[in-house]
Amino acid sequence: MNLFAWQAEENEPVNPAKPQRELRALARTLDRVQADLVGLQEVGSQQALDDLNSLLRHPFEFCKLSPSNSDRGIHVGFLARSPFELSSHLSEILTDAQGMALSDLAGASAVELTPLRIQRSIAIAKLQRPTGPALLCVGVHLKSPGRRQWNTLSPLTIRTAECRLLASVLDELARKNPYSPTIVLGDFNDAPTSPAFAPLEHLQAGPLFDPLLRELVPANPRLTTYWPKRRTRVDRILLDPQATSHYQRDSMSIWTGKTAEIASDHYPVSLDLNWDMN
Repeated sequence: MNLFAWQAEENEPVNPAKPQRELRALARTLDRVQADLVGLQEVGSQQALDDLNSLLRHPFEFCKLSPSNSDRGIHVGFLARSPFELSSHLSEILTDAQGMALSDLAGASAVELTPLRIQRSIAIAKLQRPTGPALLCVGVHLKSPGRRQWNTLSPLTIRTAECRLLASVLDELARKNPYSPTIVLGDFNDAPTSPAFAPLEHLQAGPLFDPLLRELVPANPRLTTYWPKRRTRVDRILLDPQATSHYQRDSMSIWTGKTAEIASDHYPVSLDLNWDMN
């Protein structure tokens, strides 16, 4: 969402995340969606998330940022109508297929390889109901195709390792919350057919359902969620078997239009679940 608000030093003013025209367009786009839960990527600070929330026609009562390890201040955030607990996997080391830690240079001035932690975290919002199982929403922002000149690992290698970790996290969630519907959403930064997603094909709870790929793409193969340059489907909402049983068929939507294009280089995607939080 390009909400790269940042603060140079503690107690200094926060630099604006977006031009006001774009920020207001983003708020109007989210107003169109009328969601009960929103997952956002590329959020620079809690202040940036709060500023966006304040511009909405009906601001969300619960607004939380999940900090990441990114040196660019790219974090994941959630807006929700219901209270939720937020946890993340900041300290996890990425591994290869044999379980060995991946190593890379920490920056342009680094001279030694160091174990590579997941950069943008895996954030988990747990929406607890008064009775019955919670709803789990897993927010992700996987490695982009871009590569800095000092990196020794390819973006695909890193993205695959992130999916390997994501699969492990989802298996753990399924073990601890066997009756909780689980949603995985965010910017996957790759086409759905990429080999990076192979680790997600054999989850213990069963395969993930992709409504966008199964319902919208067959009718419109040229469908895109990332529109200016690489016109592809990098933004997805995936459902585990429990969540799929609550999914309202044919509710998957991509929110396009001029206002959405002013708001961001990614179109919002949404779906409906038959799931009562009361």
